[in-house]
Amino acid sequence: MVPSFSEDQIAIMTNGSKVILHDDGTWSKSESESPSEDYDFRKVKWNMTIDEVKTSESFKWEDGGDSESYYIYTEIDFLSEKSLLAYYFNENRLYQARYIVTQKHSNKTDYWRAYKRFVEALKGKYGETVENNTGEPIWKDDLYKDDPSDWGMAISVGDMLAIASWETPKTSISSIINGDNYKIDLNVYFEAKDFEKVETEKVDAF
Repeated sequence: MVPSFSEDQIAIMTNGSKVILHDDGTWSKSESESPSEDYDFRKVKWNMTIDEVKTSESFKWEDGGDSESYYIYTEIDFLSEKSLLAYYFNENRLYQARYIVTQKHSNKTDYWRAYKRFVEALKGKYGETVENNTGEPIWKDDLYKDDPSDWGMAISVGDMLAIASWETPKTSISSIINGDNYKIDLNVYFEAKDFEKVETEKVDAF
């Protein structure tokens, strides 16, 4: 006995694709099987407008800057670290995104551990780093160099920093950890390669 359908049904083909079975016996390809967008970062493309980014990334956004240099940001967890996700615009065109870590660690070396975790995750997605920025420590003063348990302190006083960078056809990516005055900054940057910023003062709130 051939089953009847009171409404459209979703079926999965042997190749894994989805089709819609209609109640008249016909079928069509599921819209969810259409090719995914070729995003440059998360669910956005470079040169999107502010409204396009807000529509594509459905968070509760905070705003800053002005009509020429503008940013939006929201709280997010990035690889288990409390962070801000920020998008930067010039003349209403997206040119940069950042993960800005806001997580507080009493043990400063935990920032270094988080940085290493970021680098490994980014390697998994983008492959090996560029030759000059491999993510290894860069020492300005080697006082703490021989004791990795103190590397967080070394970063916080400006004795050590690290940069890991990747390149894709459209995007430059960098994970950077540095510090000064016992404060550590840990950020991941994604920037459009071909974006020509209008000659205005760049807003950098973070």
